[in-house]
Amino acid sequence: MIGQRIGNYKILEELGRGGMGVVYKAVDTGLDRFVAIKILADQLTSKPELIERFRTEAKAQARLNHTNIATLHSFEQAGGRCMIVMEYLEGVTFEQMIERRGPIPWQEAIPLFKQALMGLGFAHRMGVIHRDIKPSNIFVCRTGYVKVMDFGVAKVMGGGQSMTRAGTRMGTVLYMSPEQVQSIPVDVRSDIYSLGITLYQFMSGHVPFESDSDYKVMTDHVKTPPPPPTYFYPHIPPGIAGAVLHSLAKDPNQRFQSCEEFGKALDVHEASEKQRVSMAAPRAVPPPSPQPPRSVPPQPPPVFVPQPPPQRPVSQPPPPPPPVQPPPQRTLPQAVPAQPMYPQNLPQVSRPYAPGVAVEKPNTMQTSPSYLLVYAILGGIGLTIIVFLILLIAGAFSD
Repeated sequence: MIGQRIGNYKILEELGRGGMGVVYKAVDTGLDRFVAIKILADQLTSKPELIERFRTEAKAQARLNHTNIATLHSFEQAGGRCMIVMEYLEGVTFEQMIERRGPIPWQEAIPLFKQALMGLGFAHRMGVIHRDIKPSNIFVCRTGYVKVMDFGVAKVMGGGQSMTRAGTRMGTVLYMSPEQVQSIPVDVRSDIYSLGITLYQFMSGHVPFESDSDYKVMTDHVKTPPPPPTYFYPHIPPGIAGAVLHSLAKDPNQRFQSCEEFGKALDVHEASEKQRVSMAAPRAVPPPSPQPPRSVPPQPPPVFVPQPPPQRPVSQPPPPPPPVQPPPQRTLPQAVPAQPMYPQNLPQVSRPYAPGVAVEKPNTMQTSPSYLLVYAILGGIGLTIIVFLILLIAGAFSD
């Protein structure tokens, strides 16, 4: 079917498959929009009376123009197939949310469920009973809106066992009302029962009656009281759990009589639970109340008073420099007397002093050992120079 064209619709991909048939995503080539096409199973289109009943139900659903109801565009027959063309939705169903996340917290589940109540309540006022309410028929769009889908299909099937093959009826049996099981005339309260089971599973992750036997499940719907949803998930508030059990009463007269009544009961218990939680939470300190503004008497306008120009300060002569202090005198170390170069312990020859006679002084230059050493060195140097000159002259003559 992928890529085929049926009338004005081109099949793009398969969206789902069930006992009723296959749902495809298609494009309406005439209006250039996406649609969902449900092609009914062959066993449902083999009898002309069934086709006529499908057409009647499609006309009834086509009159339901509500935000929380999926729009049905047309019912067509082409190529020996019966098709229901519906609004294409992007998002997830209640069933897919439960499969992915398990029990949905009541703070999130109740607002979504109340949208489904509004859509189904509008259908009831228009005289249409769904008769196949279950989590897979309630869709949550990406925009946050909830859409109820697949009106009238269960009514056409009649709920009888002969209309469903083995293994394809369990999904509906789990949500059947006692009236549907007993094949007695049903009204809007049958949808109330199925809505109660849907909310039960949405918040707890389980249906009240589960079994491998369809007969056992149908018997439980008629005779067995359901366990409270807190048995599976204890975090559901008692008031909301009580409202769910009230919708699952065996006697239709003891249930909620309309979707609006069901919704009001949920509103009361939801508000009560939120108030209880807010009272248990620590209260924030309120901000101080604003004080009224004080009245200020009017002030006279300021009077301009001219001010004299500021006077420049008279420059003062600079202060005299501080007196210069003489530098402190440094004390020089005392000179050490030079030691004489000649020996001091030489014997002195005392001679008598005679007036007019010169005293002969000893010749220290000739007797000092230091001077003798100097003479020897200078003599050696001079001799060396003379020899060098002689060798230099002799070499020049030889050349």
